[in-house]
Amino acid sequence: MANYTIKIEDLCIEMYLGLHDFEKKKTQRVLLSIELDVADVDVSQGRFFDYDQVVEYVRGFNQQRIETQEELTAIIHAYVMARGCVEARVYSRKPDIYDDCASVGLIYRG
Repeated sequence: MANYTIKIEDLCIEMYLGLHDFEKKKTQRVLLSIELDVADVDVSQGRFFDYDQVVEYVRGFNQQRIETQEELTAIIHAYVMARGCVEARVYSRKPDIYDDCASVGLIYRG
């Protein structure tokens, strides 16, 4: 049996995310990266973590409304932990907020 970290990097969704009026009126790009620590993986015994379910879950936020990145990352974190991860980190970034900044984001981990 082995332990792995699965990385899903910069999955791009379009959603309403933010507290400001302009963020409530128009969708914006949100980049999500997720690191999933999984244990007891044994492919020969059919034990592995199906990350397709995580990707589809995150895609489900397209066109949805959430007020803060903190809330978004906590919801996703709870989902992956319920799927059997030992630990996870969910990284949310908003790349279009400031013209002079690559992105603004945060990491939820635990």
